[in-house]
Amino acid sequence: MALTEITYTGTGGVTFGPIPFPYLEESDVLITINGTATTAFTIDNSTKIITFSSAPANGSAIRVYRNTNNDTLAATFVSGSAIRAADLNDNFTQNLYVIQEIDNNAIQTDGSKSMVGNLNMGSNRITNIAAPTADTDAVNRTYVNNIVANGIGDGDKGDIIVSGSGSTFTIDNSVITNAKVNSGAGIVSSKLAFTQSGTGAMQRTVESKLQDVVSVKDFGAVGDGVTDDTAAIQAALNRASALAINSQYAGSSIFVNGGPSVFFPIGVYRINSAISADQMRHVRLVGDGKVLLLGNTSGTKTTNFMTGGNIRYLSVQNIHFQNFDTVFAVNSGNLDLAEWDFSRVQAETVNKFLDTNSYNTSRSTTVSFRDCVFQYDVIQVARAFCDNITLHSCWISSSNTSTSAFNVNSLISFFGCMFIPAGSTSTNRCVVYLTNDNGSGGTVNDVNRGAHFANCRMSNEGGQGPIIVNDFPYVNTTNCSTPNITFSGCSLVGFTPTAYESGNSESGIVYLKQWPASITYRGCGFATLGSTNGAIVAKSDALTSSAPLSFLIDLDDSTYSNAQRVVGELSSYRIARSLRGYIRNPDPHTLLNILEDGHLPVVATATSGRRKASFKIKTGWNTSDYMTPMSYFLFLGGQGTTSFNDFSYAGASVYLISFSGIFDTAARVSVSSTKLHGQGYGISSGANADIVSIHFGTGDTGSTTISRGSSSDIYDVTVAFGTNILQGWARLVPAFRKPNRYSNAFAG
Repeated sequence: MALTEITYTGTGGVTFGPIPFPYLEESDVLITINGTATTAFTIDNSTKIITFSSAPANGSAIRVYRNTNNDTLAATFVSGSAIRAADLNDNFTQNLYVIQEIDNNAIQTDGSKSMVGNLNMGSNRITNIAAPTADTDAVNRTYVNNIVANGIGDGDKGDIIVSGSGSTFTIDNSVITNAKVNSGAGIVSSKLAFTQSGTGAMQRTVESKLQDVVSVKDFGAVGDGVTDDTAAIQAALNRASALAINSQYAGSSIFVNGGPSVFFPIGVYRINSAISADQMRHVRLVGDGKVLLLGNTSGTKTTNFMTGGNIRYLSVQNIHFQNFDTVFAVNSGNLDLAEWDFSRVQAETVNKFLDTNSYNTSRSTTVSFRDCVFQYDVIQVARAFCDNITLHSCWISSSNTSTSAFNVNSLISFFGCMFIPAGSTSTNRCVVYLTNDNGSGGTVNDVNRGAHFANCRMSNEGGQGPIIVNDFPYVNTTNCSTPNITFSGCSLVGFTPTAYESGNSESGIVYLKQWPASITYRGCGFATLGSTNGAIVAKSDALTSSAPLSFLIDLDDSTYSNAQRVVGELSSYRIARSLRGYIRNPDPHTLLNILEDGHLPVVATATSGRRKASFKIKTGWNTSDYMTPMSYFLFLGGQGTTSFNDFSYAGASVYLISFSGIFDTAARVSVSSTKLHGQGYGISSGANADIVSIHFGTGDTGSTTISRGSSSDIYDVTVAFGTNILQGWARLVPAFRKPNRYSNAFAG
């Protein structure tokens, strides 16, 4: 059989050949590459070498074949012309080549030749096909009809095993692979099964498994920071709410609220308008830790993230919020047992993170923040009117704006938090503003209000308002008094509070616009505490009313000693100024106008070498609730003068002083003293710290009795003491101390 074609394999080169078969014209040689015809080649007829314009791909099938032109004869003879042998040969050669090509391309009836391409029947039938015997045989209609009517017989059919008389088809393992599934295959998750590992696990659909969590991307959220994802997030929240439980079951007095989480995969989600959670009892938002919810990017911070009322349970985890007006403007509808939790949440560039609306809509609510970060451009973390707010291990950066980080009518507690100031000296700035504002234009003096700080670090770093401003009035009921302010185990570093109110004479870590029940420090450390106007506690000049009789600023020994040490470096510094007499007052119900820790203010008298100390005492004899035995130990100390003996000599005396009610010609109060210990000191013992006179009034001398006064029963008392002393000290310690309204516990 004559050769009329050859197939080459692409090698990356452009030349192939020589062509092994003869041809009449170069145009009779045709080429396909992987079945596609090409004309991008030339043939050197002298060498029969083929040169392609560009190299065929490595490994490609290059078919070179002859297709002799048979439209016209190579030579045509006319009557009377000479017949040349060459012309006859050309015609015979042309006919020969065409016959050879037909022979090579023809289908042999004995099946000895195979096709090199597909058989195109042009919509015609192949008839009289025998029944198939091999897997690659064609089938006829009779065979197919028998299969349809009788089913497929049992047995291994290749990738499928048939059993049960053709009723069961089992696909062999590893037959269906990812490569064999078309990307457009529409296999729904309800048709796929999932079984959890472990004893007792039950099979369910993949659809059911995936619905355990509602993803915002299930509803079209993109998370590219550009696309507005508001509608998708709203749809996801609506779906989660629809799946939630909100039922009251037999035997229970409350509603059960619970539902699936709304999940945010990694991404930046643009929010152009507020998400509504109104009337959704259970809202839980969870990010994978790399999620940013972004308000409008104009820089105006005009968009809220979420609004709504009657939200009983609110949980937010692992989400970063940026560029919002108010992130959560929500309320609980005062539903009992309402609980809101924010965990590993970050916020920056927001005007307000949480606003609970009012006392009437949110008081029965607890709010907790855990491991949260509120960065510098968070103007306010919370405006809240609820029962309890707790913060654990949070970073709280104060804003430069004149406002409070927390404006609350609540009991608020901080544990292990870090407070970082913005370095501004503007007024009306603080961390916590405790108020009786009810959020709706009125006031409410609820009990159990206060602020507590434990194991926190509070830094100044160039400007910080007070940690807490108390504008919640003192509430005294039969069972409790409020508000109470405590610091425990806190470190206050470089703390020099700037003025809260412009022009006020003093500032402090705690700043009082109204009297609280108490202020307590326990185990706290200070570094460079205070300034000429800054201290651990201060009050507004506008607070002119008397402090409650039970009001006390209580410092334990370590805190008090540490505070004394750090302010003692400069004589102008004080632990406190107008409120010194309330610090560690040994008997706050009766001793007034004293210095901290029972010390009395000491000044000079008209007599050289003598000092006097004055204080106020409330006897309480006009009110049975405050009846108190009045006995004190009085410790007096003096330092010798340079003109008498030596300045380095010093000594002390100890007295027991008592106040009694007497009646001679009228009702009077009497004061008396008994020396318990002390002696002269210096050369020839010429100096001492003994009492010269103890009397009523503020003068150098006076009477030991005084007529009973008004119902306040408050009297000035002065102790003149010392001989030849330049400096003096005086301190009172109760021999008997009794809280108010507790006398029956000791009476008998």
